[in-house]
Amino acid sequence: YAPGEELLKTHASTSHLLAYMFRHGRVVQACKVVLEMALADGAGPDVVGRLEQVCAWSVAFGATKLLQRAVLDLSVAAPASSDGGAGKRASVMRLVSAYFLGRSHLRALHRFLQLSRDHAAAGLACVQMFLCTGAGDEGAALRHLASAAIHFQDALNEKHKSLPQAQCSTPFRGSRAAQRPSESELMDLLVTTKLQDRVVRVLGADSAKSPASLSLFGPRPRRPAMATSSTAAGRRQEVSLVQRRSSIAEALLEIDFDLAFRLIGDFRLPATRIYSQAAARLARAKARASLLDLLHNIGNTIEDAERDGVIGEAIAVYTNVHKDTRTAKKLAQYLMMSSSRVVAHLQCGSLREAADLATGQHGSVLDARQVINTVRHMESSTQRNYAMKTCEAYLVTSRHLE
Repeated sequence: YAPGEELLKTHASTSHLLAYMFRHGRVVQACKVVLEMALADGAGPDVVGRLEQVCAWSVAFGATKLLQRAVLDLSVAAPASSDGGAGKRASVMRLVSAYFLGRSHLRALHRFLQLSRDHAAAGLACVQMFLCTGAGDEGAALRHLASAAIHFQDALNEKHKSLPQAQCSTPFRGSRAAQRPSESELMDLLVTTKLQDRVVRVLGADSAKSPASLSLFGPRPRRPAMATSSTAAGRRQEVSLVQRRSSIAEALLEIDFDLAFRLIGDFRLPATRIYSQAAARLARAKARASLLDLLHNIGNTIEDAERDGVIGEAIAVYTNVHKDTRTAKKLAQYLMMSSSRVVAHLQCGSLREAADLATGQHGSVLDARQVINTVRHMESSTQRNYAMKTCEAYLVTSRHLE
C-alpha cells in the first residue's frame, strides 16, 4: 500500500489518491487529508468538491462514522487559534452537514450535528427521521422522538445559560442558516415532540398509519421578509396542518379524550367542528355508547349552544341516514336550549312536541315562526294542523303576526 500512496502523491491528482485510500480501507486518513486542506486553504471550489466527494464515498462505503471520527480527531488535535481556525472548522462542518441534508442522509447528518453541538438542528434532524420512519415501525419512531426531545431540551438549556451555540446551523424546510429557533420556538418544538410521542403510542399500533400521517409538526415560521413571496403557499400549508391535527384529535376522542382535548387546546383547533365530525361518525356507525361517552366528556368544554350543535349532527344522521327517530328522540333529551329541541323534534317528525316547545314557557317567537315555516308545505295531518294553529295563536297573542 505505502509505495502506491507515495506514487500517487507524487504523480497523480488528489482525487486519485483519495480513491486509492478508500479502496484500501484508509478512510480516516483520506478524510483527514481533505479536512486538513480545508482548514489550510479555506472553503474554495476545489476543496468543496473534494469534501463532497469524500462525503459521497463515505456513504458508498458505509463509513460515515469514520468520517465523523476524522473530524473529531482533527478538532481535538487542532484547537481554535488566532488565525481563524474555529471559523474554518465551522465552515467545514456546515459543508458536510449541508451535503448530507441535501441528499437526505439524515442519520449521518444527525451525527455531525451532534459533533458540532448544534442541538436545535440535531433535534430537527431527528424529527425528519421520525417522519421518514416506515409504517408499523413504532419503536424506531419513538426512538427518534426521544432523541429530538433531548436535543430540544439541551438547546433550551443553552438558551437559559446564555451559552454560545456552535456556528454550524443547518437549514431545514427552507429556512436560512442564520435563522435559529428562538426560545419560544424551541419550547413549542419540545412540547410538540412530547405530544407526538403520546400520539404515536396511542395510535401507532395501527400498522396502516405512517408517522407522517400522524405528524403534529408544522413548518418553522419564516421571517416576514421571507414570507411575502410565498403567502399563498404558506396558507395552504397552514390549512393542511390544521386539517391533519384535527383528524388526529378526532381519532383520539374515543381512545384518549384527555390527550385529544390537550391537542385541541395547545394547537387552537376548532373544537366544535371536531366534536361534530366525531359525533356524526359515531352515529353513522351506530356506536351509541361511544357517542354518549363523547357527549358526557365534552359537557363542560364548550358552550351549551355549541354542544347542542354537536348533538344535532348526531340526530341528523339518525333521522336522515338510519331513519331511526326513536334514538334521535332520546338524543334530543340531552339538548340544553329550547330552540335546539324544537329543531330536533321537527327533524324527528314530532310536530306536536315541537309546537308545544315553541309556544311553551321557554319558547320564543322565532321558534314559533320556524315551526310554521317548516310545516306550512307539509301535507295536511292532525299533527301538522295542530302545530300550525298553536303557533299562529301564539304569534297573535304575542302581537307578532305578519
